[in-house]
Amino acid sequence: MKPVILISAGGTGGHIFPALAVAKALQDQYTIIWVGAISGLENQIVPQNGFTLETVTIGGIRNKGFIRKLSLPYTLIKASLCCLSIIIKYKPRAVIGFGGYATFPICLMAKFTARKVLIHEQNSVAGLTNKMLAKISDRVLTAFPEVLVSSKSELVGNPVRNEIIEVGNQRNYDAIKEKPNLLIIGGSLGAKALNDNVPLALAGSNFGNILHQVGRGDIKPVEELYKANGISAKVVNFIDNIAEAYADADLIICRAGASTVAEVACAGIAAIFVPYPYAVDDHQTTNAKYLAQNQAAILLPQEKLTPETLRSTLSELPHEKIIEMSRAAHGLAISNATTRICDNIVRLLN
Repeated sequence: MKPVILISAGGTGGHIFPALAVAKALQDQYTIIWVGAISGLENQIVPQNGFTLETVTIGGIRNKGFIRKLSLPYTLIKASLCCLSIIIKYKPRAVIGFGGYATFPICLMAKFTARKVLIHEQNSVAGLTNKMLAKISDRVLTAFPEVLVSSKSELVGNPVRNEIIEVGNQRNYDAIKEKPNLLIIGGSLGAKALNDNVPLALAGSNFGNILHQVGRGDIKPVEELYKANGISAKVVNFIDNIAEAYADADLIICRAGASTVAEVACAGIAAIFVPYPYAVDDHQTTNAKYLAQNQAAILLPQEKLTPETLRSTLSELPHEKIIEMSRAAHGLAISNATTRICDNIVRLLN
């Protein structure tokens, strides 16, 4: 019978998908049980990928009312007892936390029952949960330098799918076109700021193929904006094959979530990052700065985003600069993050 590992990740794809990559890499050696919140995105994604999911009733308290905060001790005790029952049921060798509401109580109970605890921080600014858990964890893994630095920490990067890694490995940077192909991605929910401003900014520009992913909702307003400005662009709600889209793109305009930044680097694409300004601790801005400060991307705050500022930014990106940024991005990529995380887990258990 294979030893059991509990993996906890939930709430957003930024937590779930890196954990999913690690779970798939470990499943031949270990039985993987997933622990998530009862109402999180993990309830759809985890079972679809064939993993057993145990849920805990817990939620966040940031920006919540006084009554919600007052009930926190009761909620945490109840969630911790639920997590303790999960540990007793499965008797795991270790608990691996990737973030999300359930991560804190399950890691806390793992430490209480003398299990090994390992956490992974995806962003360039550690969240409150991981700041607390770092003090009791046996290993602390990070995706960006200078985060949760201690004798227990190691920089390992963010897991990225193999097909995206291959895009960067196979990209011919010298073949990037004089009329670069442009990709615009606002994430699964889209980004109204990009949808409203990019079509206007591209008026009179000189790009090759333009693919714009608008997220949920009606694509017609964005299509009409492009048409009114004389621009031929393909506008879609979602991109089914993101690796193919990355391979075709020479320049990307996008948000700066941790997974997006890691994918852009691994795919070797020059980027203009417009960070989501309401992210917790403004971590998207700090994520983007890592590439921007290394001449691999341009950071354009949403508060400064207008058709004019974006048009000006694009005009300052000649063909040679896009090539330089693409090479620099690929040079910063950590393409073996999944292997590094798994190696740490195996070493911890041995």
